Amino acid sequence: MKELIKSGIIGELKTGWVLHSVGAGSDWYFHDWHGSMKNTGGLLLQKGSHDLDIINWVVDSKVKRVLAFGSQDVFGGDKPNELVCQECEDKSICSEAIVDRNISWIRPDGKSAEVLYNQWRNKCVYRKEVDVLDNHLLLLQYENEVKVSYMECHYTPEDNREYIFIGTKGKLKFEDAKDLITVQLRRGIYDREEKITYENLQMSEGHGGGDKHIIDDFISALKTGEQPQVGGEAGLQAIEIGITAHEAIDFENTRSL
Repeated sequence: MKELIKSGIIGELKTGWVLHSVGAGSDWYFHDWHGSMKNTGGLLLQKGSHDLDIINWVVDSKVKRVLAFGSQDVFGGDKPNELVCQECEDKSICSEAIVDRNISWIRPDGKSAEVLYNQWRNKCVYRKEVDVLDNHLLLLQYENEVKVSYMECHYTPEDNREYIFIGTKGKLKFEDAKDLITVQLRRGIYDREEKITYENLQMSEGHGGGDKHIIDDFISALKTGEQPQVGGEAGLQAIEIGITAHEAIDFENTRSL
């Protein structure tokens, strides 16, 4: 995606739209300590920072203004903080209840093992202490005048990342769940049908194969003394956007970075 946009295939980048659908949101963020703002600082930091990092990388600029909205629409409530799914009288009818189920886990040595899924994440997602927001909408304006909207929702039916970037010559769309990039070109009002697709982009390793590349790049930087593809400042910038966005939500205004 980065290489295609940098190549100029869609012209000069002008705007973008990113949606992160987190269908497994309650599994990973609301059944345990992640559900509390005092522990995470909010899910824009815990989860959204990864997307913001990629958006910054693709846009190749720094955010100068943030407008954000967010709310707690589904998770949190008035259940006791001590309540766990296994002891809840509603566990048989609750769609978010953690049930005992075994999954096949591939160990580091390559062997398969049966493990009990998420047995340590079993607190009620509707307990009182849950105060992290379960959806966010950000409008980002960059120093190079590119504008991007970002939405993160933790109660969607599917897990997927959708990235759309629009330039002066066309549009690029990446769908993580389909493992697909589509480029649509617009040469004029009557010439805008050409599509180019790129499939089978992922690898089977952790995080779609990205972990290995990050580790290899870091080790190479240590050995050669050369700078990695992306430095630590990029991570800090993503976190800063998340923090600033939460401030924009709390104070209901536009924030500058």
